[in-house]
Amino acid sequence: MRGIASKPLLEKGRNMIKGEFFNVEHSLINQQKDMDLALELSNDYNHPLHMAAAANEVYKHAKMLGYGDHDVSAVFRGVKH
Repeated sequence: MRGIASKPLLEKGRNMIKGEFFNVEHSLINQQKDMDLALELSNDYNHPLHMAAAANEVYKHAKMLGYGDHDVSAVFRGVKH
């Protein structure tokens, strides 16, 4: 790839394709917690974040499926199932 290719993102993409989420750099549960904090702040200022709220639901679903302790790249499992 050329242009805006990012080595870390390419590596995450490869791991997602392989289904390997063992190298946890940032856990899905922590990312979902951060999303919750951002949404709380947006509510405090009456500034809706529709896309973030939708993404948070995907994170919550992936967490419910048991991927909370996996790397954040496992989030796509929340959409897949």
